[in-house]
Amino acid sequence: MDFKYAMAMELDDPGFHHSVLADFRDRLAEDGRADRLLDLALARLKEAGLVQERTTQRTDSTHVLAVVRDLTRLKLITEAVRAALQEVAGTSPRLLDELVDEGWGCRWGQPVRLGKTPPRP
Repeated sequence: MDFKYAMAMELDDPGFHHSVLADFRDRLAEDGRADRLLDLALARLKEAGLVQERTTQRTDSTHVLAVVRDLTRLKLITEAVRAALQEVAGTSPRLLDELVDEGWGCRWGQPVRLGKTPPRP
């Protein structure tokens, strides 16, 4: 089902016949085509700066999850500051006279958007 979703196929689509994938695998194994394909993919990834030579490459998502967790915490902190400033502006606007400039509304006027179920910080 995940494959059908990724390929934008209908749920009742029969998909690929197993022989098509086996034929593709056999053609890929001929004459070092798999190595050439991998070399081409690595060259493109290096050009894009996604892979570096002679360094340790990560193959798991641990570092991605850590960055997402940090960004979520940052968004929560930003939202707390925004909400506090909005509350101060509503109750005692004179306290913010020296802090507020033209960019204040752009930076702190809009709430930070989190997903429907943000990860727990």
